[in-house]
Amino acid sequence: MAFQEVTAGTTNIMTPEMIDKPFEVFFVGSEKRDTQYGEQTIHKFVTKKGAVKTVYGSGDLNFKLKEIPVGVLVRITYKGKMQVKTKRFGEKEIHVCEVLYDPEQKLSLDELRRYAVSSSNAAAMASYEEDDDFAEPTTPHPEAAKKRMGEDDDLPF
Repeated sequence: MAFQEVTAGTTNIMTPEMIDKPFEVFFVGSEKRDTQYGEQTIHKFVTKKGAVKTVYGSGDLNFKLKEIPVGVLVRITYKGKMQVKTKRFGEKEIHVCEVLYDPEQKLSLDELRRYAVSSSNAAAMASYEEDDDFAEPTTPHPEAAKKRMGEDDDLPF
């Protein structure tokens, strides 16, 4: 068996090219990481074909994803930048994302365990186990994770 290169990296979806291009992925959690720019929130997703994607957060995206249960299908659309008035910074330009989710389309518990970002999701996973709706696995296919990263996954990035 030959070794294959693993391509990993975090994607910035908040670019002019991504405006109004929705993408649908399963949300598997968030974590904070120290980067050269300070602490960043990184969100982890799995495509319907099983490819893992990590995305840099923004204030708006971070706030909205806190309300989303792990394991569900989400549709995220970057809408561009907007000027808002803040108490702390006055006028500020922020990145705006539309975040929708479908509570009926979920990863199975086994899939969620496989892709979970950290033990910080333990509480969410505990409640996941109690939900009888997770008895039957859904997409992505269990063998999909074995596919090479970088295959076309129908996402715009």
